[in-house]
Amino acid sequence: MTTVDTTAESGGGDGERDPETLLGGLAHRLGRGFGTVLNEGRENLARTHDEPALSEPVLAAALLKLTNAHSDGTGLTRAHDALTACWDEHPEVVRVLLHRPVTFLDRLPELLAGTGPSAPAAAPALGDGEGWRVFAACADLLWDYLNRDTPHTRKHRHLAPLAARTRFLALSEPFRHPDDQVWSDLRATTGALYRIFGHGTWPEPARRAQEARETWRNHLNGHQSIPLFDHAPPTAVEDEVRSLALVPATGFSGDPLVLAAPSAPGSAGDERTVRERARAVPPAERALLEEVVEQHLLPRFATGRVWAIALGLRRTHPPAGQAVVFAMVAVCAAGALACTVWALFDQDMPLTIGLGLAAATYVLIGAGTLWFGRLWAMPLMLRLPAAAAVGLIVLVALHPDWWTNIRPGPDLSTLLALLGGVSFGYLLIEARNHNSGQFPQRLRAAAGPLARITGRALSVTLTGLVHASLVALLGMAVIAPVFSEEGPRLTTAWTGEEQGAGQETGEPAPETADTPEPTEDTAAPPQEPPRQPGEPWAILAAATFWCLAAGVFSQILWDDQPITAPLAHRRWRNER
Repeated sequence: MTTVDTTAESGGGDGERDPETLLGGLAHRLGRGFGTVLNEGRENLARTHDEPALSEPVLAAALLKLTNAHSDGTGLTRAHDALTACWDEHPEVVRVLLHRPVTFLDRLPELLAGTGPSAPAAAPALGDGEGWRVFAACADLLWDYLNRDTPHTRKHRHLAPLAARTRFLALSEPFRHPDDQVWSDLRATTGALYRIFGHGTWPEPARRAQEARETWRNHLNGHQSIPLFDHAPPTAVEDEVRSLALVPATGFSGDPLVLAAPSAPGSAGDERTVRERARAVPPAERALLEEVVEQHLLPRFATGRVWAIALGLRRTHPPAGQAVVFAMVAVCAAGALACTVWALFDQDMPLTIGLGLAAATYVLIGAGTLWFGRLWAMPLMLRLPAAAAVGLIVLVALHPDWWTNIRPGPDLSTLLALLGGVSFGYLLIEARNHNSGQFPQRLRAAAGPLARITGRALSVTLTGLVHASLVALLGMAVIAPVFSEEGPRLTTAWTGEEQGAGQETGEPAPETADTPEPTEDTAAPPQEPPRQPGEPWAILAAATFWCLAAGVFSQILWDDQPITAPLAHRRWRNER
């Protein structure tokens, strides 16, 4: 008898299976994400009923009828009726399927081997495809069972999100293994996919997988309304959205999950069809990736995972053109910052090179967004430079005293530390609030999640700092001299040349006939000395950190969207 862990569903056989196989990958996904908390919150007495429920002879007999019906293609309706009758008579079996799907999957070979008096003493060895077929058929039938309006099903209806999750993961698993034997069997008009819902019903599994994903996506988008999922750690949602939209069991840079049928069974010379369809992401899957990034990853400040999806380095056909434009943007931004620092400390280096590269950075970003779409631009977090521009407006409108009096020293260091510190602190709090879920109570166990959230907030802060420096550079060197009071004086900070020196140090203006003769009693009014700009790098540093703080705290102007939300107004979704 298999030893069953009744305290944690994720411990059921996940470490013993290969995620690259059909059943191994299914067990891996069932035990990750929300699978770690499916069995939490249950009373101990209810858990003690799980093992007797899995030992029910009527369950083994019903499952054997189901697998026999799949083998000969007949009697599927009678097998379904036998299984639903078992669930009506033994509701604890339904609870096991909902709360402990990995345990049920691990016990499936034993159940099909026959444990009841009406079952044969032995059954054929359970292959990977056959095991998936029985489990997927049970998950699909369980979803249909919970949606019936009967006295037996009403007691389980509040657990429908759990059934929706299991059904989607089960039906979508073959599409994550394009080289599995089930696809070769399908082309030969046989096998698990060909007979799971009756003889010759191949398109139906793909259709039901698409329907299951849409149903589970709706539950996932409102997961905070489901009390059971509130027990999950913050990263559980990210594991679920990876399974929802991507093929790999780990990482976010792999192929998108395409729930589409390959070419018609029996077509010759089309072995590459399943792989080749990953070359161009279909519109439906691209829209799902955009939703995953916008609704789940960016609000949680998961910038590394957003970059992984945008770059897609582990895809069968990586989007090389998009990566090239990303690289060009990075080179221009780094070049702009490097050339600016060089020009600030070396008068022989003109600032115009840094200004040109800064402008080229945003020209490339605009071109890339127009060409590749909004998903490409999401990891760049364009809401940050847009909000930083609000801070720049304030700087331009301020009296020139701020840039004439600024000098390196303790006051400047305190200013930069204060603006940078409050910006990072605010983003850190926002990152924790958006990473909803339960942390471990012990500090040592919570150190890992806390460090992850701190790193995420720091990555957003650094991204905002780069945007703020480019916005401040363009604003203070190009815009402020035109619109600011005594703007020409500010220009001298960047060029190193005095403006209007002829009027200040040259010959006095010639007298005219209308010029009155000065009298001895008339005293010339005191003249304010011409303003001289402060240290150029100090002006730019103060402007950069001010734009960063203004960009972070001005997000109140963007309704209730997080700072990492894409540069767009609210999306029209069915939200409450």
